[in-house]
Amino acid sequence: MEKKEFNLYDYVYILVKWKKLIILNSVIICTLAVLVSLIIPRWYISSTTILSATDQGGALSLSSLVGNLPASGFLSKNLSDETNLFLAILNSRTVMESLVEKFNLKKRYKSKTMEAAIKSLRKCISTDVNEDGTLTISIQTTTPYFPNKKEDLEAKELAQKMVDFTINELDRINRRIKLENATNYRVSIENRYIQNQQDLKKAEEEFRAFQEKYGTISLEDQTEATLKVAAELNSKLVTKEMELGILSQYVDDKHNSKIELQREIKEIKSKLEEFKYGFKESDKAQNGGKSELFVNLSSVPEMGVQYVRLYREIKMQELLTEFLLPQYEQAKIEEAKNTPTVQVLDEPKVPEKKFKPRRMLFVLFWGIFSLFLGIVLVFFIEYVNRLKNEGKEDYFKLLNIMSELRLNRLSRGKRH
Repeated sequence: MEKKEFNLYDYVYILVKWKKLIILNSVIICTLAVLVSLIIPRWYISSTTILSATDQGGALSLSSLVGNLPASGFLSKNLSDETNLFLAILNSRTVMESLVEKFNLKKRYKSKTMEAAIKSLRKCISTDVNEDGTLTISIQTTTPYFPNKKEDLEAKELAQKMVDFTINELDRINRRIKLENATNYRVSIENRYIQNQQDLKKAEEEFRAFQEKYGTISLEDQTEATLKVAAELNSKLVTKEMELGILSQYVDDKHNSKIELQREIKEIKSKLEEFKYGFKESDKAQNGGKSELFVNLSSVPEMGVQYVRLYREIKMQELLTEFLLPQYEQAKIEEAKNTPTVQVLDEPKVPEKKFKPRRMLFVLFWGIFSLFLGIVLVFFIEYVNRLKNEGKEDYFKLLNIMSELRLNRLSRGKRH
């Protein structure tokens, strides 16, 4: 028997012929879809938008903790360090465990272990970075099957409470890390400041010992004064020697004027020797053990080197004190601060409408699917009938295939 070729009218005829089956199939599936949409859990979502508080901590800022972290997972080099730190805290196990314990999520998610509860919780939390740099935190909650009004309201309020608790946990952990960072920085600066004060005291004591040893108050001024007096004495010595030379041409050695002039020259030379090689102990004793105002010119180079080194050490320690003291005071202020580190732009609200399922789309999807399924079904029925009437061999092959599939299913059922 020759096979009949189908055209468009044949397909339309089949659809019209089986229209009742197609419509009945669609009605049944759509009805079931409506019933399912009424009994399946409802999902609610609550969100908040936050940004970090203005950071004035400088070296004490939280961002210094993650500045060198690799950009992997939820961290990104394109984001600010503060935002990356917030993301790290929000995704931390500490926050997740706090949420699970606070709201008894192990029972709600029917999880036997903390790990399983955290895994389920992570699927319900999302953090999104907005183009303006703010951070949006969203948490989804769900009702049980066949939810009543009480369970529905409980799921709505739970979403808002979980978001609010997450913000508080973020701020608490952020403050703790900030305090630890500030304390460590303060201790470091404090230790360096104490060492600086000890070094400054030591340098001042060494400088005082140097002054007592060499009798210096201001080496530069004293050296200048010594050189000036020595120059005057040297000039006076030259003058006296010239007078003695002239006087020696007219008087003998026993003349009183010549003797007096020789005595003055000897005294001037003695003074010059003292300036050059140091003052006699007898002279120092006459001053009550105190050093002379004038310095020993022969020791000026060595004294100058020591003086410069000691004076430079004092100045360096003083400059270090000027730098460390403000840093130390700022570190103490940062350690004592307890201001909020998270600023909330949009407070989390109790959701009014469910997030999913969308009942209309759900029913529409199953309606379209049922229509497609009905059309496929009627065409399959017509195909089987045609095989039965026109091609017995193909018909029996189809029966054998269906029989084999049925036997395989039964054998699997027996094994189970």
